[in-house]
Amino acid sequence: MIPKFRILLCVLVVCLVGLPGVARAGDTPDREMLKTIRPWLKRLVDTPAADGLIVLPHLAYGDLETANRLILKSGPYNKGVKGKEKWGYWNLFELLHVHMLYGDKISKPAAAHIRGAFVEALEPGRRISKASFSANGSCINHPLSCTALAMVGGEQFGLPAASAAAYRDLAKFAAVWAQMGAYREYNSPTYQAVDFVALATMRQFSRNREAAIQAGILEERLWIETGLRYHASTGTLGGPHARAYYWDTIGGASDMHYLLHRVCGPEIPLFLKVTDAHYRMDHRLSWAGRASVLTFSCPDYIRKRMLAPQSPQQLRVTSGAESQLTDLATYIGPNVSLGTCAERCAWRSQNRDFVAHWLSGKKLVSHDNIRSAFVGYHAGRGDVHKSGGDHFYHQDNGRAIALLAPRTNGKSMSLRRMNVMMFMTLQREFEEIRIGDKKIDSLPASGPSGDLIALRDGAVFVAIKPLPAEQWPVENAIGMKVSTKPSKLLAISLNNYQGRSRRFTADEIAATFHGFCIEIAEASDYSSFDEFCKQASGWRIKGATDKKGVCSVTWDGIAKPLSMQVDLPARKIVRRKIGGEVFSTAMLQAATARQDISGKIALNQASLTTAKGVPAYLYADVKERVFMGMNPSSIASRFALDTPLGALEIDKLTFGRAEITGGKPTRVNVKAVTLAGELSFASATGDAKITVNGRDVTADCTPSRQGPTHTLTYKFPSPKN
Repeated sequence: MIPKFRILLCVLVVCLVGLPGVARAGDTPDREMLKTIRPWLKRLVDTPAADGLIVLPHLAYGDLETANRLILKSGPYNKGVKGKEKWGYWNLFELLHVHMLYGDKISKPAAAHIRGAFVEALEPGRRISKASFSANGSCINHPLSCTALAMVGGEQFGLPAASAAAYRDLAKFAAVWAQMGAYREYNSPTYQAVDFVALATMRQFSRNREAAIQAGILEERLWIETGLRYHASTGTLGGPHARAYYWDTIGGASDMHYLLHRVCGPEIPLFLKVTDAHYRMDHRLSWAGRASVLTFSCPDYIRKRMLAPQSPQQLRVTSGAESQLTDLATYIGPNVSLGTCAERCAWRSQNRDFVAHWLSGKKLVSHDNIRSAFVGYHAGRGDVHKSGGDHFYHQDNGRAIALLAPRTNGKSMSLRRMNVMMFMTLQREFEEIRIGDKKIDSLPASGPSGDLIALRDGAVFVAIKPLPAEQWPVENAIGMKVSTKPSKLLAISLNNYQGRSRRFTADEIAATFHGFCIEIAEASDYSSFDEFCKQASGWRIKGATDKKGVCSVTWDGIAKPLSMQVDLPARKIVRRKIGGEVFSTAMLQAATARQDISGKIALNQASLTTAKGVPAYLYADVKERVFMGMNPSSIASRFALDTPLGALEIDKLTFGRAEITGGKPTRVNVKAVTLAGELSFASATGDAKITVNGRDVTADCTPSRQGPTHTLTYKFPSPKN
């Protein structure tokens, strides 16, 4: 019988062997969340970590004595070391939130300590003042944190130069993000939570109206992307992921998890009991405490979407740099997710490793319930095998082509094997493994080159078929081998070449490619595992490289054939097709959401019209009767949102959004930095409530009627000089 394995991790590697809306609690703290973490606080030593100050929960409990003592103990890193002292971002966020929410309750010495910390940290020349955004920069959380601390800290503690610089930095961040669907530090369970806290801090506490609205619009934009990637059955964010700690990508007690719990409530449970080296207790409690008292501007339509997801679904988003954008694809199924990044687009090659997590359980109660495959960079995990080449992917829902090209640095190499290896930590029982038509009862096991590998895992079926090894003589391509390793790994080796050691020229290696086609399917889509394997055995996969070094891979025998061409010398995707059609994507594209700069977006019986060049969003959910249009930029534009509930027109809108929601009355909610001219809302009933920047202006609207159409018109006040 086949050994019982539990699969936790699968990493794809090129081996060159031979050379070495607002949360439910509103603006009040989440009392249940605070109650949950209180017993854990008692386990901490009464000494704050270097950047792990925890004060907010104590104040929420009314324990002023402990809170004041901890504030006065806090200090910068490397205290007393000239030129190297620096305040940690999270200590500063904790102190700032204490000042904003409980400033009238703490002692005068504690309040003075907070003021002194910000006066010191916001001095010109310190690291907060040096942070900046770049269109080609991969790190977002550091400069965004600095922007929030400088903006609100500068306003609160009489440092106008710091806050003025922060206003400019926020506008620059918005302009950088406007060039792509997702910024380059995308979908990180580690750092996205940092971004949310920074944006929420500016939205909730900034005295500058324009900056607060900008931060709120950007926060909603980030929640849209997050909500469309949330995989409810496993409690995780579907991939791909930019840089993140390994443990954060497999769900549970990631920093992002606490924010999701705050927004969605007990449907997303807290995992304070999960322990490992990365999740220090003080780190987890500081995040849980921070999330419990801040208000996050997750729109209600996204919160509902996360709690009652529509699956299967697919999200596509662009990311990268100004000169080279790439495509991120996320497939969310009832029991599994699959995510890829088409090609290298950022620092540390965010798409370099293909990772699969397979854990057990029918209901999410801990880490042990994840079925997720994705592309991402993992920090803090020593046994994650790193590849030695460039990766290229082409995905359509639960199917993907993975192509890897080894790097040579322009040198020849002596090799005895070229292959792709998949390493799986033994963590979950396989119900069945097949190589070709052969059911595997024991390991190691081998199969001919090109044979299908199929895995059966209860609710999910997986099929993997290697790309053909046409570069080298067939007698040297020994096929596949599945074996166990001493380090408790299951290794699947897909060989292009294995034989006597020979020297390959740099050109030969540059023209080499490895890879496979993979399908991850719901078992419920097939009558049996036999039927799934039968359809997969009918795949027709071809791969070859022409004289110019362009590699072409085609995958036929599926409902929508896939093909991809990659210029191997240039390390760039030339063309991809789905179902015979050349593939292209909007900035963001999903069943209910779309973003592009065309000036006219149409989706699900709704449309949004703006000026060309505006990176406009349209969210349209006919079933839930909610429609939202957004202009997250400083480009002034006419704004027309046409929906089944009515048509909204605004003469001029910059950096804002409008939402039309069904009900009695129909609700029209507009928020923007700049609104000028007139607003009109035309509908069949005329029964509507109009809100502009938080103010109900329905009574100030002029009603009119033309035939069956009722119109409410509101004239925006002239700007004050």
